[in-house]
Amino acid sequence: MKKILVGIFSFVFTNMLFGQSATQKYWVYFTDKNNAQYSIDQPLAYLSESAIQRRAKMGISINYYDIPVNAEYVTAIKNLGVNVIVESRWLNAVSVETNVEQLTAIQTLPFVKNTADVKRYAIIDDSGIPIDDNILLRTTNYIESDYGGAYNQNHMIDIDFLHNLGYRGQGIKIAVLDGGFDGVNTGAGFSSLFNKNQIIETRNFPDNNEDVFFSSTHGSNVLSIMAVDNPGVYIGSAPDAQYYLFRTEVVDSERAIEEDYWLQAAEYADFIGADIINSSLGYTTFDTIIDDHTYEDMDGNTTVITKAADRAAAVGILVCNSAGNEGDGSWYYIGAPADGDSVFTIGAVDINGNSVSFSSHGPTFDGRLKPNIVGQGAGTGVVTSNGTVAYGNGTSYSSPLIAGACASFMSAFPELSNMEVMDIIQSTASQADNPDNSMGYGIPNFAKAYLELKGIDISTENIISILPNPASDEVTIFINGQETGEASLYIYDISGKRVYETSVTLWDGKLAPVYISGLDALASGMYTVYLAGDVYQETQKMIVR
Repeated sequence: MKKILVGIFSFVFTNMLFGQSATQKYWVYFTDKNNAQYSIDQPLAYLSESAIQRRAKMGISINYYDIPVNAEYVTAIKNLGVNVIVESRWLNAVSVETNVEQLTAIQTLPFVKNTADVKRYAIIDDSGIPIDDNILLRTTNYIESDYGGAYNQNHMIDIDFLHNLGYRGQGIKIAVLDGGFDGVNTGAGFSSLFNKNQIIETRNFPDNNEDVFFSSTHGSNVLSIMAVDNPGVYIGSAPDAQYYLFRTEVVDSERAIEEDYWLQAAEYADFIGADIINSSLGYTTFDTIIDDHTYEDMDGNTTVITKAADRAAAVGILVCNSAGNEGDGSWYYIGAPADGDSVFTIGAVDINGNSVSFSSHGPTFDGRLKPNIVGQGAGTGVVTSNGTVAYGNGTSYSSPLIAGACASFMSAFPELSNMEVMDIIQSTASQADNPDNSMGYGIPNFAKAYLELKGIDISTENIISILPNPASDEVTIFINGQETGEASLYIYDISGKRVYETSVTLWDGKLAPVYISGLDALASGMYTVYLAGDVYQETQKMIVR
């Protein structure tokens, strides 16, 4: 039996031997998790109750990947004078900062399987995409109401439909992995998050502290698209979700992020029981050619970052990642980790739902469809720290829009797994019958996805759908708009007496829900629901128990 030799050299002497050359970061992979102090039978020692509950809900067993690395192996490496940066249970590895001599010593240890360079990744940079004022002009004059600068992007995917039903992301945990959240803690634009205690935790992984409110406004813009709740000015796609803000980028002149910090954040997101990860991260080529990926690497199985994203999905987290902004560049394709087969890769469309040239394309190198779906990523409204609305371009903005929308959808259907959420959203999107590698399955329709799961087919000719029917105390009447305009909704009892009326604003091709409570005050029996307007004339029967 091989024995682990720990502490043969003192720290000082080791540094004298191995401190003569420049350091670099490497992954050190272990052969096993033998003799670890943790076991599958006692998961509370290394996972939170929330993480365990998420697995149980989705039928995911605690397994080998969940157990932390062997602490004795880590100690042996540290005793060589090596700086251990991150421990990864998913990879059964550690990232280290070391020189060539120390690396050679590490490679001789009996429990070391192999070593590899830590790659560098870049937060997707949207700053170079020019804003064309023409993209801010709508072909339809939508009414913005309470959503303000976020109306078009939310209405395009019908997430306002779910909000009107009361599903706004409550009970859903979103981990936001980005480069910094400058101004979020002090700006009036984000006051709603603190008033409602929605920022649960912050972690700065590169600096190993809790300070994330500096360095970059990129994360602030991304967060605003999901989280801001300022009626009349801006309402995000998940204004009632819980947020975990994780700084993972090492900010320097190259805008670099190292994969070990992203992996560490993803594993921690699993630990705290996150339901969704949003990441505007991608990597293709870099300033240092030796770090470059090739298109052949975009096969879903090569890069560490993609393996980590797929592992996060395997434990039940919905991983939303930007497709990238390389569509009109020499690279053209999506980057890592957007190539992951279980990653919800989000491309971009403009304010009218048309494909934009900068959004990265599929397929993956092994021929899989990407992106999965698209959201508005041109002329997207964001909130600045002072509370004003600005507009930007990039898949960095379409991804959080969809991540937040998924959170609101999951509020309505908490029993669904992450993969089931992906499937229903894709199957009800605009290009579900004819997906392509520019827009994937197309623009999602969260109203259609909701109604399909409720057993209502909005592809029928009926303008009015009633759920539930029969009803007792509460009912929602869904109106499938055939043309933009105003209409009136009435309910009559069997004698012809009007017992309810309201006005409804409808849009062509959009669903409008009318929520009614207090039906228990009505006599049991048959009622007539009547919709009347310039182009609308339809009746449906409703039973009140």
